[in-house]
Amino acid sequence: MKKIVRLKALIILLFVLLLFACSQNENNKSDVGGYESAEAIERGDVVITSDGLSNFDRFEDFLDHISKKKEDYIRITSYTIEGDPIFQDLHYDGKVIQYKHDHTHDEYGEKRLIQMTVKRF
Repeated sequence: MKKIVRLKALIILLFVLLLFACSQNENNKSDVGGYESAEAIERGDVVITSDGLSNFDRFEDFLDHISKKKEDYIRITSYTIEGDPIFQDLHYDGKVIQYKHDHTHDEYGEKRLIQMTVKRF
């Protein structure tokens, strides 16, 4: 049963990672500073690196809070091949999810901050 829950959570995580491509609201400012994966793990971010996934239990907690309509915030931090951070912030207020995809710290990528609201279904 736990494997099924983890699989569902992983599918949702992948869905969230793809959501940023659908956004219409783009800005060129960032309100966060970049930091390395060790610090991201220590801060409690769900971290995706070429070495694997860290703090996945935090993502599972976030999904549990959504199912209970309990407010929560989570940051998913991934890293480019060069080591630049890509931040994805999700804030759930009990009704909607505010999603922010920040790749302004990607030295070689297009520096954009994408935001959207996802209504709970």
